[in-house]
Amino acid sequence: MAKVHVTLSNVLAEAAGTKKLELEVKTLRDALKTLIATRNGLSGQLATNEGEPYEHINVFVDGRDYRFVGGLDTSLSDGAVLTVVPAVSGG
Repeated sequence: MAKVHVTLSNVLAEAAGTKKLELEVKTLRDALKTLIATRNGLSGQLATNEGEPYEHINVFVDGRDYRFVGGLDTSLSDGAVLTVVPAVSGG
């Protein structure tokens, strides 16, 4: 298990009741599942029932898009920083 630091964007932070938290997890998939399980406000906002992040949710591992560092099965190391941000658009 790795102790990882999670930062949620303002909208998600409001739903979760906190902007920053620490988790002890092995993979990114575990981190998302733990966030949803422990922060009721995030249920239905981060990922599908299968654990895949919704298309409008961007997840970064140490500043890099999770899709380019191994996907959801990326092993996380102690001190890793996860940043979760919904896409923003407008006109």
